Amino acid sequence: MFRNYLLTTLRTINRHRVFTFINVTGLAIGMASCILILLYVTDELSYDRYHENAEQIYRAGIDGKIGERAMKTYSSSAPFGRTMVEEFPEVKNAVRFLSSSNKLITHGDQNFIEDGVYYADSTVFEIFSWKLIKGNPETALANPNSIVFTESMARKYFGEEDPMNKSVTFDNDTEFKITGIMEDVPHNSHFHFDFLASLSTVDHSKSERWMSDRYATYLLLQEGITDKTIEPKLDDFLKKHMGPQLEEAIGLTMDEWLSSGNRYGYFLEPLTGIYLDSEATMHMEPVGDKRYVIIFSMVALFILIIACVNFMNLTTAKASNRAKEVGLRKMAGARRRQLIIQFLSESVILSFIALIIALALGHLLLPTFNQLTQKELGIPYLLNPWFIPGLIVIALFTGLFAGSYSSISLSSFGIVTVLKGRIQSGVKGSWFRSGLVVFQFTISVAVIIATIMVYQQLHYIQNKKLGFDRENVLVIERPHAMGEQVEAFKQELLRYPGVLSAGTGSEVPGTGFSGNIYQREGAGTNDMIHFRVMTGDFDFPQAMGMNMKEGRYFSKDYKGDTTSVVVNESAVKALGYEEPVGRSLVAYGENKSKVKHKIIGVIEDFHTESLHEQIPNVVMYYPDNFHASYMAVKVRGANISQTLGNIEELWQEFLPREPFDYFFMDTHFDNLHQSESRTAKLLAIFSVLALFIASLGLFGLSSFITEQRTKEIGIRKVMGSTITNILLLLSRQFTKWVLIANLVAWPVAFYFMNSWLQNFAYRIEISPGVFIFTGVVSILLALLTISYQTIKAASTNPARSLRYE
Repeated sequence: MFRNYLLTTLRTINRHRVFTFINVTGLAIGMASCILILLYVTDELSYDRYHENAEQIYRAGIDGKIGERAMKTYSSSAPFGRTMVEEFPEVKNAVRFLSSSNKLITHGDQNFIEDGVYYADSTVFEIFSWKLIKGNPETALANPNSIVFTESMARKYFGEEDPMNKSVTFDNDTEFKITGIMEDVPHNSHFHFDFLASLSTVDHSKSERWMSDRYATYLLLQEGITDKTIEPKLDDFLKKHMGPQLEEAIGLTMDEWLSSGNRYGYFLEPLTGIYLDSEATMHMEPVGDKRYVIIFSMVALFILIIACVNFMNLTTAKASNRAKEVGLRKMAGARRRQLIIQFLSESVILSFIALIIALALGHLLLPTFNQLTQKELGIPYLLNPWFIPGLIVIALFTGLFAGSYSSISLSSFGIVTVLKGRIQSGVKGSWFRSGLVVFQFTISVAVIIATIMVYQQLHYIQNKKLGFDRENVLVIERPHAMGEQVEAFKQELLRYPGVLSAGTGSEVPGTGFSGNIYQREGAGTNDMIHFRVMTGDFDFPQAMGMNMKEGRYFSKDYKGDTTSVVVNESAVKALGYEEPVGRSLVAYGENKSKVKHKIIGVIEDFHTESLHEQIPNVVMYYPDNFHASYMAVKVRGANISQTLGNIEELWQEFLPREPFDYFFMDTHFDNLHQSESRTAKLLAIFSVLALFIASLGLFGLSSFITEQRTKEIGIRKVMGSTITNILLLLSRQFTKWVLIANLVAWPVAFYFMNSWLQNFAYRIEISPGVFIFTGVVSILLALLTISYQTIKAASTNPARSLRYE
């Protein structure tokens, strides 16, 4: 039986080569797109699930609101984790992590600046399933000044030499003994590290202060216990431990402080949900977005459906050409069920042929796809036991779905009707095909609109006035390593013709700002405002391209500036000062004392984080004995490579044993929006593919329709119709379909893109021009797709058209 179906399919393929090519090509492209997107989606959904206790691990975070400033951070206080283990029997264990970036690590004559350094409690390997290659997981981080290297870092520092029990030095002053080598952290982890140092080395880790949030704390809950069990108890827990410290600091009980509109509490989120579904707005590393996973899953499904619709549409349109075959088969005794199986078998066989081509396309395009998604995906034929069965299911689904309508339609033809040659496409079949074309182009147009809007938002981000210069600003890391020589280094820099200005700062936009609580003059004890805190030297604003709006910046000529502050425009609004210069900002000192800082200037608002976040209130302190983490250097646009070489040479003169580490501000800030950038590129590619597949089907359908109307065209030409008249006649119905598709797609695209844009504090306005432009382009593309067939039909000699059978 199967052999008969296969032979019939091969004959059909040979007889209708053009239509078969269009069908298989569309299906193959649809399947290849679907496979690539599913690889991406599967990888996104796999984050942190490799841990043995993944379902029982939860991360603690703080949900707070101080004044008008709300925050939801992943961090927690030093005593939180160990106190939870002591007081909650539901909590089996806890581990804290403390990040440390820009760490100088020295071994022998090797010096490296490392960002992947974390301090962790000794319980880390009891909770997480990171495998130690060497060392004892129970004792590796038990003692102070112990460190575990990842396998790649061990090779980097020691080559083939055994690093166990050897030592490295942090920042030229703290020595660590290597007590373990672990496998590299898998890529599908929500944070990564290259070194784990013992947290007991850090004195602050023993702190009993609850009003701080420097640590990422993970809890291992008992089997069957979830966050829903623990969270209701956390408010009383926090009042018990934090309440006395809060009252001592500000003179208010926690209930009084909370009743004034403030909020402060802990929440738990499951480890497996952190990467895609975290409630926190700040993270240890950039995370994914569940919405993008849903979007790309829908895109994969829609592209596959478009390909199936092509198959269905073209096969149904071609039904009249196979009508006699159906009649003869029925005369020979074939039942309708057998005919349905025959046509479905043809569809499934074509689907498996398309699958083979799709896999070849997938292999060919995977390197480019990996480059776009910044992943290292592979096609897991044997690694994933579900992959091959999944491909079979996709091929069967595609074949059965694509061939379902045509098989039922073809098998329903009556013997007498088909043998008399009365099969026509019919009004019902025409409406069905029209509906399928509308459906295809609706999806394609909606995806194109989404792509354009994502690119518009990215363009807006890249060109928005940020309150600082992002072009030609070089940021040098760790200038504080020079100690008192920083100023001398800066003056030497300014001698180079390629350097315009230079200044040091405790932070630069996008690096994370510490925070503190302040008050306005005359405010009540419970009236508090949250500020981001930073310090920059006297030249920092000029180097960063920041502008003063009122008053002035700090100056060495004013001795009183040492206790003064500069605030940004957002802070002025929060304080409610109409004339802020000369007014005071009140901070809490020791023993409930209040310290007044005179405001001497207002700096123009500048973004400290991505455009997802509102510009915070910022206060800048006098540059005296501060930690100069960064040096901003404004360079000329010409000969940047030469200027960079000069700066590196100068750095080596001042710090010959320390690596020169830097980044450019424009690249650094763009990295904050990597997720949107990747989404835009992927959407652009798949929107083009969706439109191509839809156009491929339209080309096939136009071929069939012009073939069906060959005699009509001949008669019209004999009656005096011009090529232009016939071209307009044949194009009108295709244009109508695409126009209807646009009218359906526009409100759908508007709804989804308006929801997406709500995730940005600063965003574009949706313009009607996008919809009109997309509509015009889709109609022109449709006309271009069918132009060859329609012009060919309109140009045919009437005598040949009238003889056509």
